[in-house]
Amino acid sequence: MLAAPMAAALDPPAARAETGAAPSTTPSVFAPPWHDPASSGTAGHGGPEGGPAALASDTERDLARELEAYRAEITGDFSVAAVELDSGTAFGYRADEPFTPGSVVKLDILTILLLKAQSDGRPLDEAERALARAAIGFSDNDAADGLFERIGTYAGFQEGRGRLGLADAGERFGGRWGLASTTARERLTLLSILYTDEGPLAPEYRETARGFLSGVAPEQAWGVSAADRGGGAELKNGWVPVESDGGRWAVNSTGRIVADDGRTYLVAVLSSGHPGYGSGVECTEHVAEAVVDAMAADIARQAPRGPVGSA
Repeated sequence: MLAAPMAAALDPPAARAETGAAPSTTPSVFAPPWHDPASSGTAGHGGPEGGPAALASDTERDLARELEAYRAEITGDFSVAAVELDSGTAFGYRADEPFTPGSVVKLDILTILLLKAQSDGRPLDEAERALARAAIGFSDNDAADGLFERIGTYAGFQEGRGRLGLADAGERFGGRWGLASTTARERLTLLSILYTDEGPLAPEYRETARGFLSGVAPEQAWGVSAADRGGGAELKNGWVPVESDGGRWAVNSTGRIVADDGRTYLVAVLSSGHPGYGSGVECTEHVAEAVVDAMAADIARQAPRGPVGSA
């Protein structure tokens, strides 16, 4: 049985967000939030020159049904969003449903700090780097508190999100580090700032962030890494027992992976209501693998590419 990392005991017991009425299970193409949704295709064609590509409708329908069946089997709830970066092909399942963020919000804080340093025309200093290594690599909450102070706490967090182009948190604003809840779409938007050139961060600052994300402690490197076939997942996870949900666990995983064909995916899986930490980890890994494998197979039919390491 998996044992929760020590940092889990330090995570704040954020309130579990209400998800409201069950959404429609009718699948629809998930438009990556950094693209104009109007430019997305729906027939399984397209690409960078003609707007983001789309999964074939049968692939999207079957994947949505598979996830719906899995959701009915487990004790817990989840959402997911993913995008393949070359083509822009994307998929989302309940991607706008709110979930308790736990420690994934530490990546928001780091990204805002990097933007602030960029505006000041300087790299992160040694103290900031040490805090970032602890906050991201070991999910240390005291280190995250230190970073949060350096960005100006709540006011700086709000300002930084605006400068990054993230939507106003509105009533979701709060919690220990600025967000009482988050969505898979929002997590994917943040990842896109670090892994594409469409955000405000210069390449050297994005590389700094990626360095921290690639250095996560092995015992915390679960989740979306289960879908990685390139041997180098970069990720930030979050986990917390939620007092208002009877102590059930919110377990989240977000990051960048490489599939069998060498294509790069950004993936965010958010989940809640788990009876234990281990079942939450299993959920994030099952969902990440199911989504990436289905997307990779569909993309391969449209634009074949050899496995990782092939010529």
